[in-house]
Amino acid sequence: MTAAREPITYIGPLPRPGARRRATAADIILATQLRGIREAAGLPAEAAAGVLGLTPTRLRGLEAGRTPLRNSDLSLLVALYGVTDPDVLSGLTALARRAGESGWWQPASGPGGGLSPMAGLEREAAVIRTFHPYVIPDLLQTRAYAEAQLALERPGATPGERHALLEARMRRRHVLHQPDAPTMWAVLAEETLTHPEMDPLVLREQLAHLIEAARSTVALQILPRGTGQRPPTPVTLLRFAPDLPDLAVMEHHAGTAYFDDRMDVEQQQIQMDHLTAAAATTSESTPFLQRVLSRTPAPGA
Repeated sequence: MTAAREPITYIGPLPRPGARRRATAADIILATQLRGIREAAGLPAEAAAGVLGLTPTRLRGLEAGRTPLRNSDLSLLVALYGVTDPDVLSGLTALARRAGESGWWQPASGPGGGLSPMAGLEREAAVIRTFHPYVIPDLLQTRAYAEAQLALERPGATPGERHALLEARMRRRHVLHQPDAPTMWAVLAEETLTHPEMDPLVLREQLAHLIEAARSTVALQILPRGTGQRPPTPVTLLRFAPDLPDLAVMEHHAGTAYFDDRMDVEQQQIQMDHLTAAAATTSESTPFLQRVLSRTPAPGA
């Protein structure tokens, strides 16, 4: 077992080359969505590049958001990949229309609601910093916890729809175990560790999973109740390669906002720095989790 990585210093957005148009959240989301769709279709990058008449280097640039995507490229790609879902198509088209414009809003339902931007963004990220005030982050959820949480989040969904969402969430967790896994630094409010509507057995399994993650793959800090000024909704900061902008992601009931403006991202970074300073350190947080686990009722107790 490898030792948990200590949090790295997050120094804010790096200077970007000024010779070409700066990539935006819409560019990066569109690019990573197309890569995910291609891979889901089972089409290797080299084969896709050949069919489209592109060099593999250009296709890799398109799929990372470094190379602006032309409308003709998008039409060719969705046709080649067999994209027919009207909600996904409308989301991709909306992203392409916003190319070069700052920020992106994805509604929880309606046009674009069928896209899953976070999976692609997490895979491309070098660093993921996140704060969650009430619920365990998706990347750190056990299957049982995720299943119970989806039942609470999507009460009107059919069993089939919830199952599809569950499997997608479980696939996202693999990013933390891939060879080039991003560094993940998570601050969880103490309130996330208790859940009045959750089966205690599910909570115990989830707490044990967090303890294991804190010892191996994640820099994890717990923010005790009543400590620090905290945002009311989850916030995630994503850092990519130096030639791409950092993103700040804020989740709401109505949808998710993606910010790429440097001042917006820096404001969220400052807030995250305050939260990490107020939280228990990584070395203090594992014993904190163990104490919460010991107080969580066991079956038959």
